[in-house]
Amino acid sequence: NISRYQMPDDRMQSLPSNQKAKNALIGWILSSVVLALLYYLVLTPIGVLLRLTGYDPMKRRFDRTAKTYWLARNSDTETERYFKQF
Repeated sequence: NISRYQMPDDRMQSLPSNQKAKNALIGWILSSVVLALLYYLVLTPIGVLLRLTGYDPMKRRFDRTAKTYWLARNSDTETERYFKQF
């Protein structure tokens, strides 16, 4: 039982080894191009826009007047929360 996304073994074995190498090279090039386009056309503009607006979700700015960067957290001592993680 072959799913529609798998190539039957006999068809793949019938390809010459140089054709397999060409297919692997084409796949590597295409995936690299797609990932580069995604990075430069989607992620980079988002990062530039966030920097221009001054949005800093990780609060990485250095504050010379701050005595500490420690954030106080509420200590939850109930053990019930361990069983309800989600």
